Amino acid sequence: MLSNQKAAARGDQPSTTCRRSRPPAFGKSDGGGAVAFLQKPFAKAQLLGAVSDALARSRARDQERPQDADVLARFRSLKPREREVFEMVVAGLINKTIAHRLGIAEPTVKIHRGRVMETMKAESVADLVRMEERVALHIAPDFAPDQTGGPLFNPP
Repeated sequence: MLSNQKAAARGDQPSTTCRRSRPPAFGKSDGGGAVAFLQKPFAKAQLLGAVSDALARSRARDQERPQDADVLARFRSLKPREREVFEMVVAGLINKTIAHRLGIAEPTVKIHRGRVMETMKAESVADLVRMEERVALHIAPDFAPDQTGGPLFNPP
């Protein structure tokens, strides 16, 4: 199902699937990016409504693509240490913990964090988290765990 969700996030064309199970039998993660579940028999208007919703979502994703490219370019311009700080910040770690894990002084973390915020053009940590989600969709193959057990991006 994860591959279906990644395909949907990349903007692949919407598709339809027929299953014999009823919608309540599906867990939240079993939808595979589904817009709607229609039980047979269904009205023509229900089908057209579901297709219309799927196309609207697809158009919205198409409009976000230039923003994704901009965010990805900004991420790729980060230095390796800034990328490490970026990942730890979006993971919710405080400066003191980041400093300890990286073996650097806390004021140095603050400098790196400031550069990350400036380079990524983020006004808040919440902005960074949203950007990280967009970046992760595009460079998932470069995603690797570090020695501390947290996810870190490998430098290109």
